[in-house]
Amino acid sequence: MKTFRYINNVVGVVQSWRINLKRIMLALIFLTLSLSGQSYDRHEFSVDELIGLARNSYDDFDTAVVEKGYMFYTSAPISKEDSNVQMHVYKLISNSQHVMLSYAKTKKSIAVAVDNPSTNYYSKIKKNLKAKGFKLDLSSTGGNGNAFSYTKNDIRFLLLTQNPPNSNYPTYIITACVYF
Repeated sequence: MKTFRYINNVVGVVQSWRINLKRIMLALIFLTLSLSGQSYDRHEFSVDELIGLARNSYDDFDTAVVEKGYMFYTSAPISKEDSNVQMHVYKLISNSQHVMLSYAKTKKSIAVAVDNPSTNYYSKIKKNLKAKGFKLDLSSTGGNGNAFSYTKNDIRFLLLTQNPPNSNYPTYIITACVYF
């Protein structure tokens, strides 16, 4: 009888251990999924953050994007005609995403552009712009079907969809431009 109780107790412990192990595994899976979702969102910039980046100095831009995991990639003149205006490009430090961010300041404006392959991010930005009262201005896109311009006061967002050469996936370029 003692042997039966002992075996019964061992079986009970093993069964409870399995149940606890299953709970622990499920908790770890959910934690991993939730953290992976947060890590992607951590690299994104909201409409308000893009406006803030476009209103600030290059030094403030650098600080903000480095804190989100980007690193300096290159600088280049915006055009041959105006070699004094530099565009500073940052790249996301991640193997799974190819996100580029750039900053350029002219005499009349500061522009911040995000080159992101995420359809979800592009859609989220469009919805957020509409919710914040930005108006669609098709006249400033030249009638190009893959470009949308949203304006509000001194701020313009230009959203472009491009299919890069040698790629099966589109990329979305979201530019926030603040005029002064």
